[in-house]
Amino acid sequence: MKKIIYSLFALVAFTLGAITLTACGDDDNGGSNSDSVDGVSIVGTWRYYYDSSDPSRGRVYDQITFNSNHTGNLVEEVGYGSDTPEPFTWTMTGNTISMKWTEGSEIFTVTQIIDDNTVTISNGKKTFTIYRQAASGGDSDDDTPSPSTGAFQGAKRVFSKALVSEIVNSSQTTKLTYNTDGFLTKVEEIKSSGTKTANITYAENKISVVWTRDYGTSKDSPASMVVNIGSNGFASGGEYLDGGGSVETFSFEYNGDNRLSKAKWNGEEEVTEFTYTNGDGVISTRYNYGTLNKTYNIGYTSIINTFMVQPEFMGADLDDVGDILGFAGALGYPTTHLISTRTSSSGSPHTYVWTVNSAGVPTQLVSDGTTSTIKCIDIK
Repeated sequence: MKKIIYSLFALVAFTLGAITLTACGDDDNGGSNSDSVDGVSIVGTWRYYYDSSDPSRGRVYDQITFNSNHTGNLVEEVGYGSDTPEPFTWTMTGNTISMKWTEGSEIFTVTQIIDDNTVTISNGKKTFTIYRQAASGGDSDDDTPSPSTGAFQGAKRVFSKALVSEIVNSSQTTKLTYNTDGFLTKVEEIKSSGTKTANITYAENKISVVWTRDYGTSKDSPASMVVNIGSNGFASGGEYLDGGGSVETFSFEYNGDNRLSKAKWNGEEEVTEFTYTNGDGVISTRYNYGTLNKTYNIGYTSIINTFMVQPEFMGADLDDVGDILGFAGALGYPTTHLISTRTSSSGSPHTYVWTVNSAGVPTQLVSDGTTSTIKCIDIK
């Protein structure tokens, strides 16, 4: 019990330290033992979602409450354990939160705020997202994931502000359609030569995609894929049928933060591994049948990534499979920041220049000289 409490208190302390640091510009707002900075109060109840060590429980959450009198309590795996609160006391000074309980104390600092109710935190080794709980007992944001049995939960689980609905550049227009629950149902790639449409359906622990191509008088045989969902609620692998009769396989692995750590195509034919620092994939390494093919070094902007998971940007060659599953929210959580460069030892760097609106949602991307206009729909 002591080990678990220390771990979870560390996470929450670190989270709220982040709120303080991000919101404050000087020392006048907080002071010793305060409870808010620039109007952002940490008083209230917060939730931290994660995959239980008990596979039968799937995705669960811990609930932690900070009271205005600087007491608090923690409940682990709400609904599954004893639900007995573990009490603590807390103080806040400057950009740190100090938490004390009967078994010890910890002090943590630093992270970033997505909004008043959603905080992304990092302890230097892992990155987490904490959600403020509404007074009604539910989550303050409709997009907050609920405990589940590992079933796929749609794009709203991983994207905190918006879903991409349209991308327009000089070569094509891509339109994305979602249902009211945030599940991607259709992707249309429209070019002057014709349209390729992906229709996406969902069943228990599976995603199915059928592509049709209509180029005027020419219609290709439909390509398709079936994707299996793993115990973490993300794609674990599947099969791609190209419409001509050939079948190719793919599989995915994730790190402790549920970010994509490895992508395999046809077994060992092509394997891409990702190395993360503070939630950003800074190195990707590609192998062909076990032989090193290429290594990329990846740079990032200071812009928080709230809307996309695209392994292609990080050097993985997954084509349509990566595009669909990335936009669908099936390839794990996004990097902490938006990518700025991808450089290999054998070529010139690929560059990514983003324009964002006042809410921090990208509206334009200029990549290697190509300008794409991005439209998004807000997550409600």
